[in-house]
Amino acid sequence: MRRYQIEIPWDVEKENAEIFVKSMAIAFHMELPAEIEAESPSSVYHFLISE
Repeated sequence: MRRYQIEIPWDVEKENAEIFVKSMAIAFHMELPAEIEAESPSSVYHFLISE
């Protein structure tokens, strides 16, 4: 499983961060399944994204 780290430049709730991360995974053709760490100014979220 691949691991990625994404920085989100604004504060975001977990549900919106998950939508953003899934969109980025599709847009940048990330190898899935993947473990993605999304860091915003106030939080760090961890997601397991599959196809």
